[in-house]
Amino acid sequence: MKLYYYFILFFFLIRISCYGQENNQETKQNNFTIIESYIDQSGFQYLTPDSSYCPPLTKIGYTVYLPKGEIKGAFVYVGIIPDTTVKNDALKIIQPALESKLAVILLSTGKDIDFLFTNEDINVQDSVLNKALVKAKLKDKPTFWVGMSLGGTMVLRH
Repeated sequence: MKLYYYFILFFFLIRISCYGQENNQETKQNNFTIIESYIDQSGFQYLTPDSSYCPPLTKIGYTVYLPKGEIKGAFVYVGIIPDTTVKNDALKIIQPALESKLAVILLSTGKDIDFLFTNEDINVQDSVLNKALVKAKLKDKPTFWVGMSLGGTMVLRH
């Protein structure tokens, strides 16, 4: 029961620390649709109580790439920068997945450095993923968790 109260407090603190509006966007391309929803956060990620390096928090949210037609399932990609305009080799998975009728969901927990991936971060991931699956109407489809490097470690931890 105590863990439940920490969970509620954690999400309340996240909402309080958010200074931006939730940004929802849907873009249609020739053979796929992009659905995005992010919340900008203020504040810093404290790596240790006495840490002199405290990176700023980033966006919490998701980007969903939906192929046209019948969707077979979805890749849930963890540990990637939410800015898809940055050239990143990890994003090369998107086009082949869409051609195979698989959606791709990019998740962001709002932290640039996820070395301290905690149970609370897992709860944030689950909440963000649930919102993405509902918005994209993928709740009944199989999901496959993927990640590279630290993202792969996060998938295993999850």
